[in-house]
Amino acid sequence: MKYLIGHAQKIAQRYYISNVINIMEMNDKEKIKARTLTHLLDGTVVEPHPMDMYALTKLRHRWSVQTGVLCREQTGKVYFDKVQEMNLVEDELDLRDVKSYISQALFDSWERANPLNKLTMYWLMSPIPDHRFTMRQAIAPIYVNNVLGEMLTKYEHDNPEHPVKHLLCPTLDDFITYLVGQS
Repeated sequence: MKYLIGHAQKIAQRYYISNVINIMEMNDKEKIKARTLTHLLDGTVVEPHPMDMYALTKLRHRWSVQTGVLCREQTGKVYFDKVQEMNLVEDELDLRDVKSYISQALFDSWERANPLNKLTMYWLMSPIPDHRFTMRQAIAPIYVNNVLGEMLTKYEHDNPEHPVKHLLCPTLDDFITYLVGQS
């Protein structure tokens, strides 16, 4: 049995999980849209086999977590803020326990970010102990959920006359090039 669990944990390490939250939905809990995605380690969104999903979500792992806030200045420049990486290696936790564990850290980061520039908060979780998330892995859920095209900061919401640069790139690589190349 121990072998099967170890094998299933190895299978789960092919993936990471992400979520982004639209702040405009936070005032009405009924309107919050689920944006939890499962990715391969290269950032590609996938629908894992049910057994892989079981291994990822129901088995206990030593999780690596990244939380942060994505912001957009009034100039249109986009940046990551209050990024935290945590390695939950003392105890093995299932996915639900990890979500509970990180929610406070996520909301603390949200509260400390510039209130006018906050666009979304996000989290990434990997069942690989001591995993360091790459820039591509962090940017992939922002791209897939079209955060820059569909979400507004408080400033943009409160000032509808302010021009907002909505961006939709054809590929993740183009999106990364855009974000890295901002001046």
